[in-house]
Amino acid sequence: MKAKVYDYSELEKGMKLQAESDGKFYPAEVVAVSKKDGGTVKIGWIGYTAASNEWMGGDRLRSKHIHTKKEKGPPQYDYSELEKGMKLQVESDGKYYSALVVAVGGKKSEDTNQDQLCRLHQCFRRVGGRRTHSF
Repeated sequence: MKAKVYDYSELEKGMKLQAESDGKFYPAEVVAVSKKDGGTVKIGWIGYTAASNEWMGGDRLRSKHIHTKKEKGPPQYDYSELEKGMKLQVESDGKYYSALVVAVGGKKSEDTNQDQLCRLHQCFRRVGGRRTHSF
C-alpha cells in the first residue's frame, strides 16, 4: 500500500487544527509548513510553550485545509466512437502513418497499458490512444 501524499498548500501560520499524540487528537496551531513535496507541518500545542512544538505528517493532523493528493494514473482513452473501417493516423518511431481500424477490442497490452485497444490494418499491431490520431 502506497503512503498518502498530503497537500498543505491551504495551511497558513497560526491556523488552528488538531494534532495526534498517543492516539488522541488535541488542539494545536500551525507554526510552519515544509515546502518540499510530501513534507510536514510544524505544530504548536495550544497551552504549551514552543519547546513542545514538533513536526508532523498529515496522517497525524486533522484540518479541512489538508487534502490528499490524487495519484495520476495512465491516461484513459475513450474508444466508444471508433468503428471498423475508420481511418486513423498511427505513430511508429516518431512518424505518423495512415491506418484503418479493423477491430476495437478490450484486451490489455503491456506496451500501451490501456484497457481498450484498436487493431489497425496497416500492420495488424495493437496500439493505444497515445499513439493514434483521428482524421
